[in-house]
Amino acid sequence: MAIYRSYTRAAVSAAKDGRTVSGMPIVFGKRSVLLPDWEHGACYETIERGAIGPDLLRGDIVACINHDPSQILARSTGGKGTLRLSLGDEGVRMEFDAPDTCYGNVAYEGCLRGDFQGMSFGFVSDPDEDWSYTKERDEGGKTVYVRHVNRIRGLFDVSIVTHPAYPDTEVAARSIEAEFEKGLENGESEE
Repeated sequence: MAIYRSYTRAAVSAAKDGRTVSGMPIVFGKRSVLLPDWEHGACYETIERGAIGPDLLRGDIVACINHDPSQILARSTGGKGTLRLSLGDEGVRMEFDAPDTCYGNVAYEGCLRGDFQGMSFGFVSDPDEDWSYTKERDEGGKTVYVRHVNRIRGLFDVSIVTHPAYPDTEVAARSIEAEFEKGLENGESEE
């Protein structure tokens, strides 16, 4: 079953030179907003550590705007290409240099302006075998269901989105000049 999930929270910094866009489309152990669920009506969701392995990052994965494949920004096939992906303790990070195309410009400028503040990902999973549920309490003490995604079988899309569903991640646009200036502010020399 192909599923799309969205995350949010932006940390944006940039200058005029350079066009690197980076973010974390998959964050482990964080709750989503309330999502529809066919078994329980609605539930929160978490992507568990271990749900995705490094082998999945070597598939055919595209970076798009709002999951629209006609608005492609970068691609990784077999772990190579214009989309750079890495797996860490917190989740999956992505990075690409925004292309000098209409969509690349929209993505880069939209991140700079804060119009895009979140990321999402498209994946394949089997709800019967790869998910589990627990009953937990929300901040108000109400009993809620939490769906735990324990295994992701395929990753095919990491997108910059306008309407994210998870409260923890980051998306940023930066430039070489901004990184240089940041280093000078932190007391690093120009050498």
